[in-house]
Amino acid sequence: MPKSMSPMHGDGDVDDQSVALRMRRFHEAQAASKHIVTLTDRVKCVKFDSPDVDMHYEGADLPSSSIHRATHPSLRFTLIPGKQFIIVFPEQGCIKYAGANVQVVAKAGAHALLLPSSAAGQCFVDGDWRGQGIVVAEDAVAAQQRRIGGAPVPAMPRDVMRLEANQPALGALGRAVASIFHEIRSMRGREPWAFAKVAFDDMLIGLATAAIASATTSSALQASVSSLVARATREMQRDLAEPIVLGALASRLGVSLRALQAAFQRDLGVTPRDYLLKLRLDDARARILVAGAGKRISDIAFASGFTDLGYFAQTYRRAFGELPSDTLRRQRD
Repeated sequence: MPKSMSPMHGDGDVDDQSVALRMRRFHEAQAASKHIVTLTDRVKCVKFDSPDVDMHYEGADLPSSSIHRATHPSLRFTLIPGKQFIIVFPEQGCIKYAGANVQVVAKAGAHALLLPSSAAGQCFVDGDWRGQGIVVAEDAVAAQQRRIGGAPVPAMPRDVMRLEANQPALGALGRAVASIFHEIRSMRGREPWAFAKVAFDDMLIGLATAAIASATTSSALQASVSSLVARATREMQRDLAEPIVLGALASRLGVSLRALQAAFQRDLGVTPRDYLLKLRLDDARARILVAGAGKRISDIAFASGFTDLGYFAQTYRRAFGELPSDTLRRQRD
């Protein structure tokens, strides 16, 4: 235990309030150490560099994942290659990673940090930091993809990767973690808790899979496409709910529609229209997976930029092997 956090006994010149404050800090430090033990037991891919951690922490175990939330002034830990991956969402401050081949900084509000199972390096935060994260067993992703019809498992990057917060699936995952913390506080100990854990776990694994697929696809895209296609895809992602006229988009980018179509076919093998449709379908699926009670499929479709519900249902089924209503029903069951 850090000496600064230990109880102190004065010579009669320390008032009761000061003693009480020191005692409170001592007990908080003890609680923090217990939390670290619990956290290290849960997360096999992390080794804390020091057990003396002054941290407010809460977490919850689910069948194949766990969620965590912490506030602390300084923390360092080393990643151990294993069978889990972590996605960290900074809410205040930033988290840094230093490995043999890459150094990454993820800032609150702008990024999340994907720590794959193969990563080996040190993560640290300095200064006041607050954040939340999810730890997922890697084989749970493949198992879930098999259950929902053999959907492809996204390729996990070999090293730590910074994810852009504006990715729809990543945003949905962050909101889901926060919502599930709220639900767990209200449900723990009640009869539905065992069933809720399975539903929460399924939802989080699905969203984590979608977030990784979106991030790795985007990363590969940026590495392989021309500046024109990269700028066009960023414009498309800016607000999917708004109508996007491809001719007007091409004009804003300073090219003809034919030139934009040729660039997409050359770099991605798809038309701009098909690429935009995929963005909207992925966004709609992410929204359905976190839809609360009372949320209607029509609301989700409109928020993702679809105006024709029949066309939305048809293209969604073609992409994911089930109707939007089937996904929503499975998420709520």
